[in-house]
Amino acid sequence: MIEFKTDPRYDLCTIEGRLELEVYLKWIKDTSLDDTEYAFVNYVMGRAQIKDARHLFAIWEHQMGAEINKSIRSQVRLFFMNPSVEVCFKMASYAGWFDFIPSVYQLKKAVPLPPPIYGPTFVKVGGSELPLEFRLIVSSPIPVLNNSL
Repeated sequence: MIEFKTDPRYDLCTIEGRLELEVYLKWIKDTSLDDTEYAFVNYVMGRAQIKDARHLFAIWEHQMGAEINKSIRSQVRLFFMNPSVEVCFKMASYAGWFDFIPSVYQLKKAVPLPPPIYGPTFVKVGGSELPLEFRLIVSSPIPVLNNSL
């Protein structure tokens, strides 16, 4: 049996946060995971059925409003996009994240998923896709000025 009330985050959470913490602790025990940032972010995405961490970050930004410090915004983006498998999440300072989870359920449909990111498309220079005039200009040698006096 898991003793939720001895967890350092338990007393600092709201009632909804405590319920989420209980489910989270049971989930990491059942799956034999360590209590890390990585486990938490994947738990939230799975519970809320969110497929992209950028969407989770967009929900956090929406909830915070315009009053986000650039440094904090950068740290939270890193937390969601690249959570650590080594950083322990079982600290009282992380209790607020369990209070954040219910708002994810409420806002996941209201906050749009950020547009997909595509890799660049490269075109071979001098290929047949370019107009003949451009190919001639690109393939012409560049004249070098000789300014030796």
